Amino acid sequence: MHSFLTFVSANGMLVKEAVQIALFFAHQCNVTVMFTEAMKRLTITHRPEVTQARKDDTSMYFLLGKICLEIGGRSHEDLNLTGLKDVGASKQNRYQPSNNLFWEESTVLKTTDDVICMLHEAHGQMLSNRKSNSDRVSSDYGRLKIVQRLSGQIQSALTGFGNLRSQALIQLSSLFGLISLDFYTYIPMHLSGGPGKFLRDSMHWEQSEIDKTTTNVREIDSLLQWNAETVVELQHLYNRELTHNFFENGTCEITRRFRKYDHYYYLPWVQHGNPLKISEDKLQLFFRVNGRRSSKWMLEAFDGKRKFIIFSDSDTESSLLRWERSGLENRIRPTTKLVIQDVVEFNNIYK
Repeated sequence: MHSFLTFVSANGMLVKEAVQIALFFAHQCNVTVMFTEAMKRLTITHRPEVTQARKDDTSMYFLLGKICLEIGGRSHEDLNLTGLKDVGASKQNRYQPSNNLFWEESTVLKTTDDVICMLHEAHGQMLSNRKSNSDRVSSDYGRLKIVQRLSGQIQSALTGFGNLRSQALIQLSSLFGLISLDFYTYIPMHLSGGPGKFLRDSMHWEQSEIDKTTTNVREIDSLLQWNAETVVELQHLYNRELTHNFFENGTCEITRRFRKYDHYYYLPWVQHGNPLKISEDKLQLFFRVNGRRSSKWMLEAFDGKRKFIIFSDSDTESSLLRWERSGLENRIRPTTKLVIQDVVEFNNIYK
């Protein structure tokens, strides 16, 4: 998110660009290290290319592909990215190789429009769910089902997307403010990777009971119902900050077969304005999604002195950033702009 905000400060952001950034990292690259370095270069050293790409209608997916090849020492291959695999390769030990072919530009542009439509529909469903007066288990089950349905739509519509990549796309879209933060916090359990191992080995879910390739709605619903009941019970024991996201990610951690580790970075900060002020690589914003134990989610940033609300589901007026939604359906469109609502407050970050 630090890298995302520096890009917004330096270049602004359109909906289609945010979707294409999320698409690239979900489809081609699943490592935070590569995301951070690639976005930093896109923001600063490749900034003229961003300007030119907007004139030529070149996608951020394509620009990030070129940058990741450059980072990996494969820039000689970028004459024709189409057909390349593992474009977002990394030596970081959490990296999982991608067998996905790099998309043609026509595919990226069509997919961008398709994803925007899917996100808009799911966002509306989540807002409707919030208005229900059902108990917590039923409410959580409803939200998990909306996220699960969106994940299924993505997997059906987009080549190379399974459970994990569809979840990555959904969570990035949520953190970028394209859909509510419910989509970040209500990540359902699944039978892929670490959560699948946890469910089978520790919870004794049988593969025959709920196959990861099943289309049987009753079987999927049984897992979502168990998921909702289990997390609500854990929240009674601890508190409501133990979210479904926390639960899913925790099962990944405890079932890892190899020792893996995360990275922390020193990064630059780009001060919004003309001319831009770019700091040295010596900073790091810290983020958390905070529901204040009431499920009214907001994305907060902390710069070492102050907290800033970046996006808020319940109080959009208090957030620093807001997408310009339009029409009766409150729709976001490909050319919708991300607005810095309080430029003075935004420029107070690291001031």
